[in-house]
Amino acid sequence: GIKVSSLNEVKWLDLTIDGADEYDDELNLIKGGGGALLQEKIVATASDRMIVIADSTKKVSTLGAFPLPVEVLGFGMPTTQLLLEEMLNGLDVMGNKATPRMSGDEMFVTDEGNHILDLHLGRIGNARQLALILNQVPGVVENGLFIDICDVIVTGHGDGTVETHDINSGETDTAQFLPEPVENVFRDAGV
Repeated sequence: GIKVSSLNEVKWLDLTIDGADEYDDELNLIKGGGGALLQEKIVATASDRMIVIADSTKKVSTLGAFPLPVEVLGFGMPTTQLLLEEMLNGLDVMGNKATPRMSGDEMFVTDEGNHILDLHLGRIGNARQLALILNQVPGVVENGLFIDICDVIVTGHGDGTVETHDINSGETDTAQFLPEPVENVFRDAGV
């Protein structure tokens, strides 16, 4: 079987394979839709390489259509929310609304005991700048922008093709993994 270890035991990884909520041409990502962005970023940055597997609906020309998760402390969260919204007014984004993530009627709680504010930005003009600025806001633990972390994207398309793009080599390969559609012999026979 496969031996399972924690990052506390091994300290460094050869490879991380994960998904993404959105990605752009430079393989910058939005992650954290499931709420584990802090742990996912720690694991990804403690790896020699990161491969993301996603379907073609996750590819965007500009990040920001998917709400950007920001992990925040519970203490002072309304103040952190206000500071984030005010800070966003001066940046190259379309929206500035920060909403607490809920789990039913309760605030969503991360594995680390924090909360998530989802930023509804519409479009992020400068993801690198935003990633740096977000983490300067008091109360912010981490944000879901993964900038210059992903090395390879494997994208599945509805027609059965899979495209692999390696940002380091600049190479893109395409392969057909699902067979071409087969004729329906029952329909053709009038059944």
